[in-house]
Amino acid sequence: MPQLSAQTGTVKGTCKGLDGKPLAGATVEFTGLESGRKYTLKTNNKGEYFSLGVASGSYNIVLSQDGKEIFRFNKVPINSDENVNDFDLKKEQAAGPAGMSEEDKKKLAEQEAKQNKERLDVSLSTINSRLLALPSPPATSIRPWPP
Repeated sequence: MPQLSAQTGTVKGTCKGLDGKPLAGATVEFTGLESGRKYTLKTNNKGEYFSLGVASGSYNIVLSQDGKEIFRFNKVPINSDENVNDFDLKKEQAAGPAGMSEEDKKKLAEQEAKQNKERLDVSLSTINSRLLALPSPPATSIRPWPP
């Protein structure tokens, strides 16, 4: 009886940073949840990665650059077909912090806090300038109470 070999698929995708530009030289790592097997791929100058022969199964996929995790997808099914997993950090940031690393979540929270503070400062400045532009009330004599 012939022995069946494990089914494999093709994985590919494009990785873009928060600025929308390709992430060249980034690492995309597929880790099999059942097998623990790892496939480590590097992106080219266009932010693209590609590999044949990835065993079918469920994977966690981690995008990292300079040794730091940038984003992750968890429990991604890989089948014997072509599997496309794009990382677009600008879109992911707009969608929310679900797959962002803890460091990126912190950076996003800091950016949002800074933007909120700037908006508040502008609002307070606008209110103050409008208050200062109001005419002063007429001077009245102050009388003690009760009369």
